[in-house]
Amino acid sequence: RTLFYMPHCPMRLYSNVLWANWGDSLRDGRVVIYGNNFHGYDDRILSREERTDPTNAVLKIIPHLKTEPINGLMSKPSSGVENDLLVKIENAFND
Repeated sequence: RTLFYMPHCPMRLYSNVLWANWGDSLRDGRVVIYGNNFHGYDDRILSREERTDPTNAVLKIIPHLKTEPINGLMSKPSSGVENDLLVKIENAFND
């Protein structure tokens, strides 16, 4: 497995990592990304141009993700950026 530790990275950087590993590595669960919740990007994108950008792998992969919160990393629940960060993305394309 390959672990990408990517807290607070821009969406384009996540997209580049996804495209570089697109295919069997993602399908077989060999890629694990510790980083922002991709669903948050989907919620915040307002422009039609960003939504229809064919190079945006983040929006393309969202329907196929398995995301899990990372428990125990913080002493108390928080809101905002910290909550968005605590997500593990693993086994894309697997239900």
